Order: sequence, then structure tokens, then C-alpha cells
Amino acid sequence: MTIPGICINFSRNIKHTYDDINLKETQLEEAASIYTDGKDDDGYQDIELDVNIPGIDGEFGLSLYGWEADMYLSALRSFAANVPAVLDKIRDVSEETLPAYEVEVHGIKGTSSSIGAESVREKAATLEKLSKAGDISGVLEKNGEMLAETEKLIADIREWLKKNDI
Repeated sequence: MTIPGICINFSRNIKHTYDDINLKETQLEEAASIYTDGKDDDGYQDIELDVNIPGIDGEFGLSLYGWEADMYLSALRSFAANVPAVLDKIRDVSEETLPAYEVEVHGIKGTSSSIGAESVREKAATLEKLSKAGDISGVLEKNGEMLAETEKLIADIREWLKKNDI
């Protein structure tokens, strides 16, 4: 049994939804056309950024910030400036310092992820799991490798920033 009023209302709702979708697509196209002058909404010139830092997927890193080079550069600078102090805190880990170590290595995992440094992120994630499990021998076995790779990454970021005068 069909109830005509319900079918008519259902059809109208579908049509309105479809019209809303088309309207939103049109609005997005119009909004995108505003930015074809090569400037962002804040008036800054778009920057073509070639991030070729060993250990970093620059394209992925930039995508995390909506391709906003200034935001991504800020993240790279912050990583290079702040992570060395964290590395100093986790250099001499022991059973007593394992809970604090877990917190610090979690931070390294997050910050390395935020710049596209996947290998460091993976190593930090492994160390975080080991420290959560209380596996001090596993942490001691793998900590040095993560420290060395992260220190090299920091040096490479600093060198790239200097070389590109950024």
C-alpha cells in the first residue's frame, strides 16, 4: 500500500538535498577561484617548497598543514629547537624513570609524525609500547638507535633550513 503524501514529501526532501549538494559544490568552486591569483586569503604569496630532508616525507608533512608552507616550516623549526631537550631527558633511562620516559617518547612520536618523519615516529612508537609494558631491557636495547636517528634528523633539518635561508 502506498501513501501518496509520504512519497511526495520524500521526493521533495531528496530534491532539496540534491539541490543543497549542487549549491555547495558551486560555492566551493567559486571560493577556489578566488585563490587563483597565487595569494592566500591572508595576502601572502604562495611559496613553492621543496622539502628534501633525509628522513622526512615533505609532501606528506606539507599536506598535514593544508599545504601552508609557513605553518609547516614553523613545525620543522619547532622540532629542531625543542626535541634536543627531550632527547637529553631520555638519554639515561632506568626502571625508575620509565614512566617519565614513556611520556617523553610519546611526545617524540607525535612531533615526528607532525613533520612527516615516519621512521623516527615508528621507533618512538615501539619504545613507547616497550616502556608501557615495563620492558626496560627492550627500551635500553632500542633507545640508542632512536636517539641517533632523531639527532641526525635534527641536524638535517637545521642544515636544510640554513641552506635554504629559511
